[in-house]
Amino acid sequence: MSVFVSVSVSGSAASTTYSALIDSGTTINLVHKYVVLFLGLTVQSHPRFLTTLADGKIVLSCSGYPSLSCTITGVSYRGTFFVTLLGAQLMILGMPYLEWENPVMD
Repeated sequence: MSVFVSVSVSGSAASTTYSALIDSGTTINLVHKYVVLFLGLTVQSHPRFLTTLADGKIVLSCSGYPSLSCTITGVSYRGTFFVTLLGAQLMILGMPYLEWENPVMD
């Protein structure tokens, strides 16, 4: 089962709302490269690394990250989102978001 939430984000170039996938199998938050470009976000460089998706595929090469402020279902959240080409998803909220939302996982 896939769970999506509405995420409102702003950058220097634009503001918009996206649908983000919540994925407890992802150890980092991810944002599509095109979202970063569209919003005009500043990206901090980071040594390139590969990411494994929940289905076991190693397909994502992350090279940098913006510190992104957004509103998720009406609640403000600021987190690090690694930039990559996600395919169909524009944003994936992984364990950093889930631990922030519910620090005591049950």
